[in-house]
Amino acid sequence: MNKTRLSLAVAAGVLAAALQAGLFEADGYSQAASPVPHSADSPQIASELPDQEQLKALINASAKMQVDDDAKLLVQAANLDDDSDPEIAAYTNGAVHIGSFYLLDRQNGTYRLIAERAWNLPHFDPDRWDFRRFDNGEWNVKDADEIGKVAGIRLFEVINRTGGTGLDSYDVHLCYVENGELKEAWRGTLTERVSVPNEPTHLRYGEYQIVEEGEKPLLLVWETIGESPFGAGLERLQHAETHLKTYAFDGKTFVFSTDTPYSALSAFMEARISRNPVGLMRTSSEKLLAASPWLIGQPNPHLLDYRIEASTPAGEEAIRYEVLLFLGNHRTTLSLEREELLVEKNGEDWRVTGVTRLSQHPLRDLTLPEADESSLAVLRSFLEARIKRDVKEIEKLLTGEIESKAREDGYLSLIGVSNPHLESYDLLSADKQEDTVTYHVRMHEAVSDMGIIHTKDEWITLKKRDGLYRVAEVQS
Repeated sequence: MNKTRLSLAVAAGVLAAALQAGLFEADGYSQAASPVPHSADSPQIASELPDQEQLKALINASAKMQVDDDAKLLVQAANLDDDSDPEIAAYTNGAVHIGSFYLLDRQNGTYRLIAERAWNLPHFDPDRWDFRRFDNGEWNVKDADEIGKVAGIRLFEVINRTGGTGLDSYDVHLCYVENGELKEAWRGTLTERVSVPNEPTHLRYGEYQIVEEGEKPLLLVWETIGESPFGAGLERLQHAETHLKTYAFDGKTFVFSTDTPYSALSAFMEARISRNPVGLMRTSSEKLLAASPWLIGQPNPHLLDYRIEASTPAGEEAIRYEVLLFLGNHRTTLSLEREELLVEKNGEDWRVTGVTRLSQHPLRDLTLPEADESSLAVLRSFLEARIKRDVKEIEKLLTGEIESKAREDGYLSLIGVSNPHLESYDLLSADKQEDTVTYHVRMHEAVSDMGIIHTKDEWITLKKRDGLYRVAEVQS
């Protein structure tokens, strides 16, 4: 069997290892089977669940992503934490890569929206990851209260079909509810296709498994990556390689282990995507970061994804990797870059010790049909001044009305606090009306030692006065 077929066989075996949890219907809800006592299958609890119209009202009372009156809201109830009330997962599918996910928790006797994400769920199967769980409780190794938990944290899975121009991906999120908030323990990829004109189609297939047999729970992640001629698919997969990544659970998240050169390189690249300088420091060196300030890059376009294309030995304890980088704006690849990275053994760990830029290949410019160059230039200057917390530069770009409001709160409404702070942004759309342009912008906020942790959407209006655009309003 050649390398390509062997890799495919490994990937197929891994994908087949995922078992599906049962579902049942009750009172209009598609219920996720749950081992937790007092789940939503209780007639008393089911009768207290809000109906479709009530749910939409509860969501729209505080959601940034509003649910349209005629939208089809898919709903499931499952106990995702340790209280006796089921949480409600509601989601919509707007297009191939567009959807919304809402999570509601019962607090003080009333359901409230605790999280919303721009996730496009094909289905909601929260217990799929826990394939060792038996519906027949007497066969379970764990106590009933511990089933579905990892180190005391009850995990559930959410799958998001995402993508954009040239990108189609099914991502997996391992989440949990803590103190009435949605937390994320890990994010990975199940399938991904990146298509760029005149380039091979880049493919990725993956799966994961949680192992709780040692001192710390581990997350094992298998990935098969390769490429096909442009327009082809899996049947012509070339240069396929399967890799194993290991993550250790720290009580909140699964953290990359750097005990292999491949996992150290992956951790380094993931830190660049999340714009996490502390993560870069842990996987490289202070000397490298000082010599390569461009590693995190600019706020927009920013690093979207990467592919490890080749590896060659560089000594007894060193490996050189050639990596393809995809840079862009909101799921749209605007340019490709190639780098060579040197990974060397440092004590018990591996670290990235050298990065060489090999080539840069622009593909296209960002296109926003309703935008014009002059307003877009002012918007970019305004956003980057906010990220740098440069009040003097911000003042130059504001109309008098918004400047007066910003001064009242010391510009905190625009520059925010030090943690979490504004880190990067994506431009989603523009709406032009005579001398006014309103941009829909997705702002990414980060914590210094964690990188990007969440996003928020803003609508920024620019007005043209005396031939110049100025920022007139910022709404979120």
